[in-house]
Amino acid sequence: MRGHKLNKNVKFIAEIASSHNGSDKNFLKLVNFLVNSEVDLIKIQVFKLNDLAHRTYKFYKTLKNINLNFKLIEKSLKIILKKKKKVILEPFDEKSYFFCKKFRDKVYLKISISEIDNETIFKDALNNFKKIFVSISGNKEKEIKKLLKTNSKYKKRIIPTYGFQSFPTNYKDLRLSIIKKIKKLTKNICYADHTTADSFVLNLSTISKSIECGANYIEKHITLDRFKNYPDSDSSLDLDQFDDLLKFFKINIPVKSKLSSAEKKYSIVMKKYAVIFNNIKKGSKILLKDIKFLRTNFKGIEKNNLEKFKNIIAKKNLKKNEILEKKFFY
Repeated sequence: MRGHKLNKNVKFIAEIASSHNGSDKNFLKLVNFLVNSEVDLIKIQVFKLNDLAHRTYKFYKTLKNINLNFKLIEKSLKIILKKKKKVILEPFDEKSYFFCKKFRDKVYLKISISEIDNETIFKDALNNFKKIFVSISGNKEKEIKKLLKTNSKYKKRIIPTYGFQSFPTNYKDLRLSIIKKIKKLTKNICYADHTTADSFVLNLSTISKSIECGANYIEKHITLDRFKNYPDSDSSLDLDQFDDLLKFFKINIPVKSKLSSAEKKYSIVMKKYAVIFNNIKKGSKILLKDIKFLRTNFKGIEKNNLEKFKNIIAKKNLKKNEILEKKFFY
């Protein structure tokens, strides 16, 4: 399915994140759905719990429950890459990064806001991955520009990514103008949407606005069931919603100028045609007062066409309710 002209260069990223709720089965269900969808890229978060968070961290228990093992992630990569889908891995610690690095020739990388100042990861990633999505959320414009300037030789690899999670994020708190400003400095920029899943229209509106500002990558969380209260469910779309999101932006709506057969048929069915209202004898003049214009089952004579004739003489006796045809008169 080709994207329409406005969005043909916009790529969509499905963010699995923590929506599997720690279930291997749920995780693989999401993966198998996505590899058969129209999505362009699939993003998977990778972390080692005790290298990411301290026990005092308020989401420590949640992270413990959703921690996926490396073997499962490797299994999912085989499934995704076999279907020739693009993958983004997002490591949140050094051990996870070096696991991701094993697949550097096959996947892209995401540098989260928590790893932006980790030079071990950041510098090494720039030299090893073809594309690196870098979170710029929470940074001021001058800080973002400095980041891009400092790493200008990797300009083609870096994809600044704007968007933050507030469970869910209020669109009024977004700084979408930063996309427009940073787009002047780079070819690619990503918007990661965390708008409430309670309003699909709001999701479409916010994403549309980000594209209008220059975003050409769109990231959105996905879940099996947003009513099961899984982590991130408040800003995640379920499978049907996500499919509709892709269709909305990717479906090709042609801009035709030629009248189609379906439209011609519609025109015929909806118009009114001449029907005999009073019995008319053969050889008599057919007057407009003897005609009624009604919708009929086939194309007859339209009023404006009938009015072109000054003298119409019946070739035969015409009965009331008979549909008038050209062969019935001189």
